[in-house]
Amino acid sequence: MAIRRRLYRETIDGTRLAVSELLRRLPAETGSLIGGRVCAPVALRRHHDRPYAAQMTRTLRRIAPHLADDTFLARWYVNAGRTMGELPALHRLASPSKSRVLGLENIAAAKATGRPVIMTAVHVGNWEVVPLVGSRQIWAHCIGPWQPQSNRWDNRLIAQARRRSGYKALPPSPNLVRTLSRYLAVPGQSLIFFIDEISEGTVKFPLFGRPAPVRCNLSFALKLAVRRGALVVPVTARRLGGTQHELVVHPPVDITTLGGDPVEAGAVRLNELYEPFVRANLDQWYMLNRLTLEGQP
Repeated sequence: MAIRRRLYRETIDGTRLAVSELLRRLPAETGSLIGGRVCAPVALRRHHDRPYAAQMTRTLRRIAPHLADDTFLARWYVNAGRTMGELPALHRLASPSKSRVLGLENIAAAKATGRPVIMTAVHVGNWEVVPLVGSRQIWAHCIGPWQPQSNRWDNRLIAQARRRSGYKALPPSPNLVRTLSRYLAVPGQSLIFFIDEISEGTVKFPLFGRPAPVRCNLSFALKLAVRRGALVVPVTARRLGGTQHELVVHPPVDITTLGGDPVEAGAVRLNELYEPFVRANLDQWYMLNRLTLEGQP
């Protein structure tokens, strides 16, 4: 039985690898269409009774009751499917014709200070365009931490896409804090953090009425900003349609000037930007399926 399962798994992985290599050589629209129009409806039918689908519906009833229906779930799956389908040809989304960037003057202003920069982002649209475009149009050679997926195939696909884009993603390790702090000590270096990752079984950001979190990428990034005197530059990205994305680089924030505890104040300031953005794009927010608000007022 174990041998049979292994052969089945290797066959599936081999098939996915072959499909990925084919899509890498084709326009990004091809994989995006397959993911959105073919894979998404299949996933919706197969997963509609999974616990995370029910969790999304419960969460929507709390934060956006007018969206808690099957049409919303269908749109959510379409964006997720498009994103996965685009990964093999992710490098093709870096061009200005695919990813429009607004607010470049804000990153220029941050650079002009000579201080290190920490960029922040959330998982909206195809979130991988943020480090991709960051490495190509905003700031060369983006570096940041990442949370490995449970599926080894997904890890391999994402790692390959990031490597081709020039984004260096560092997995968790005992030396991660020291490594990232050392990177920030290099003149002209920047880091990027996705601040809505899963931590302790849930998504802690945006806040949605909850207190500022203590243990997550958000607090990690803000503590690092205080330690290294870095400016925090929020970046948002959303899918405009098809493979077209719009990225906005927002004005830099010096969290040490906000008053009070800079980490808590920085979390509140970033939430003022990101929570309305996420609420306006819930059908593109990938982490909605892991947000739990039960027990919150």
